[in-house]
Amino acid sequence: MAPKDETETVTVTFRIPELLKSLVEQYAAARGDSLTSVLRSALEDAVAPKTRVYELPGFSSQFDGFIEKAERRAVMLLVIDSNGYRYFFRGHIDRNKTNTSLVTLEYRSKERVILRRDVVGWFLNVPGVMNELSMRLVEQGWASRLGDFDE
Repeated sequence: MAPKDETETVTVTFRIPELLKSLVEQYAAARGDSLTSVLRSALEDAVAPKTRVYELPGFSSQFDGFIEKAERRAVMLLVIDSNGYRYFFRGHIDRNKTNTSLVTLEYRSKERVILRRDVVGWFLNVPGVMNELSMRLVEQGWASRLGDFDE
């Protein structure tokens, strides 16, 4: 949160380890910036982050509700892993092996454990719609995992 009048400034003095100061100076120099500017920016970001902060979809109450509603019906989960790869998984949620951090899908006696932090979307099977949705996702660069459902 920047002051209303940018010309009103005060001097702040604090001690940091010499190595940290050296690293921040190198960081600033590499960007054509000053130590003061980097520190000020870091303080402003700590008070009011410039990036959007949001809840990960896989940890949302909406996803919890989806898991409850799914029971033994076929589902599709859209997942983006830590490397940025986009997958969609199809199966039945095994609620005995699903908790607040993991969701386990079962398909033809195979299981796939998925980190809930990677879940970005979900879909409850509607007859005739799941295959159509799968085809559209593949056309858009998503990779399929765990086979198909015709339920």
